[in-house]
Amino acid sequence: MNMTVLAINSLYAALGYPPLPGWLVAGGDPCAEGWQGVQCVNSNITGIILNGANLGGELGENLGTFASIIQIDLGNNHIGGPIPSNLPLTIKILTLSGNQLTGTIPDSISLLGQMTDFNLNNNHLTGVIPDSFQQLTPLTTM
Repeated sequence: MNMTVLAINSLYAALGYPPLPGWLVAGGDPCAEGWQGVQCVNSNITGIILNGANLGGELGENLGTFASIIQIDLGNNHIGGPIPSNLPLTIKILTLSGNQLTGTIPDSISLLGQMTDFNLNNNHLTGVIPDSFQQLTPLTTM
């Protein structure tokens, strides 16, 4: 089975199965079926834009399996739990502001060498900002 479909099915489960048109717990084709908030190029998921969609749950640990995702905007929701340590290496814009995320910013953020925008404001994060950001030369907005 397509790893990207598994990744989005897993994200849906982690978020607690919110009422999102098209989204499925197993299988499906997010690109061909036009799942709400999912952006694609051909059959590759390049974005998930669900800002202010009243989402809860958590992000889960399978975001890293998105193979070609460039933008994730899950801002202004009610998502809790930690920031996953395995974020997609292709990500350029990651918006998680205005949620209820807890814990620290993972050191693995240093692996996201293409990221230009990283928005985490208005969460419940603790700890220090890791040195790993120094390696992210494209990062212009944080």
